Amino acid sequence: MPDICVPVACGKYHALYIEMKIKPNKPSPEQLEIIKILNANGNYACICWSGDEAVKVLQNYIAGNL
Repeated sequence: MPDICVPVACGKYHALYIEMKIKPNKPSPEQLEIIKILNANGNYACICWSGDEAVKVLQNYIAGNL
């Protein structure tokens, strides 16, 4: 499961999931599959490469801009 879960419905999404990575690390095939499944089931799931990026995604999610 991704590192961050915000179990709040917003806009067309049921919840927000963020997998945090630091370059040069890459998500595993299993992580990519979970993200795919989460997105297919009405959630917004993504990978962020920095804390600043994660904050922007969260702000956009809460504002309904995704």
